[in-house]
Amino acid sequence: NAEYMGSLSLQRFMSVDEEKKRLLSSCDIVTTRVYPIRFYVLFVFCLNSFNQCLFWITYSPISNHAEKYYHISSTTVELILNWGPIMYIITLPFVMIIADVETGGGLRKVIVWAAVLQAGCAGLRLLPPLLFDDLHNGLAFVHLGHILNAIAGPLVMATPAQLSQTWFPEAERTTATAAAVTSNNLGSAIGFILGPYLVKSPDQVPHLLYCHAVLAVLGLVLAFLYFPDKPPVPPSLAAVASVGTDIDMDSRLRSFVRNIKSAAQHKQLMLLSLSGGVLNGVYNGWSGIIVEVLRPVGYSDSDAGWFGFFATIATISGALVMGAIADKLFPRKFKKLLLISLVGCTICISVFTLSLPTVLWGKQSPLPHSRPAILCAITFFGLFIGCALPVFFELAIETTYGLLPEATSGAMLTLLNNIGCAIFLVVPPSANRVMNLFMAFTVIATLIAVVFVRERYRRHEIAEGK
Repeated sequence: NAEYMGSLSLQRFMSVDEEKKRLLSSCDIVTTRVYPIRFYVLFVFCLNSFNQCLFWITYSPISNHAEKYYHISSTTVELILNWGPIMYIITLPFVMIIADVETGGGLRKVIVWAAVLQAGCAGLRLLPPLLFDDLHNGLAFVHLGHILNAIAGPLVMATPAQLSQTWFPEAERTTATAAAVTSNNLGSAIGFILGPYLVKSPDQVPHLLYCHAVLAVLGLVLAFLYFPDKPPVPPSLAAVASVGTDIDMDSRLRSFVRNIKSAAQHKQLMLLSLSGGVLNGVYNGWSGIIVEVLRPVGYSDSDAGWFGFFATIATISGALVMGAIADKLFPRKFKKLLLISLVGCTICISVFTLSLPTVLWGKQSPLPHSRPAILCAITFFGLFIGCALPVFFELAIETTYGLLPEATSGAMLTLLNNIGCAIFLVVPPSANRVMNLFMAFTVIATLIAVVFVRERYRRHEIAEGK
């Protein structure tokens, strides 16, 4: 019955936790070492994560030119964008199992698979002008390419915390996680600038695709040349305890199902996943359609693109700064950092929403809006979102360490991230007056949810023998 199964699950949690403690306590001397090559590993990971998001957003910043080049409608451009969250949700379990993401020694498989899928995307998108006179007839290659790129999403989005724990010491973990997570966002930010810079007319769309192909080949070559599973000696006691072994496909399937069930029963993880994952997903969807949000009040597509660019850069900066702060100054005060970040988010999105028309107050907004005010509100909103992002990841790992693989905890966050993004992307452009309210409601709901999160730093406890 359910009670019996819950008891078995709890016993499994305790046995895994106790086994890791026993492993550490049984060693007279636990050797740890930090290798300079960790920065190369992080760079290759970040490059492929950057590529994945850059390829995902290819046609959105140049939608008018893409529509004319392929002879398609704006709906088709939106569908190409939507393949990202759609395929992430569908393929996450299969990718986690086949690529063996959940074991401690699967990072090489993860990055090589991601690089191959992205190279496939870049190659397929170059075929239509080579094979067809009417490019509309070759659109299937474009769709297939973006589906392959979307399948690479779980590989680079669910594993940043696993990467940082495998390669980085405790004092650098949150910063490394922040870099790995935000490299994906950086792809989106650069995409908004690179596309319009290279594509001035429909016949120049291939210029952008060839640029992407070069980046895909670079990521693929670096991954194949050198990307080890793990360092010869782990960098921390937590990494010593999390070392895994390769297992067969049937065992991977059973392990994945068992871990997902365990994750669903872990209340604190689900609270963090629902709050952090949905917040980031809705933010990604909202920032992706910022043109539709700002167009009714007279801002051009170019203005909105630059606003989105600055917001994304602020998100990346916030994540990196908060990662360093969390590592150096507040290693066991993640909840406090989250609350501060979310209060900042609430203030900024409130100012932004009150400055624009909504269904509640019509065209006459309570606050006057100006270009500097809108730019400041959206930029600082992105900054505080970025501050919260790596802390959500790290607190989820801390909360479930010894109970679940790091990749499983990360997968729960990113799965809900993509569900939130998918929901937001299907909102019709005509509903622009509710988009800001939905974003504001999500921030406030997340803030309330985090109040009820109970902190526990299991990695520290196990490393200290508690």
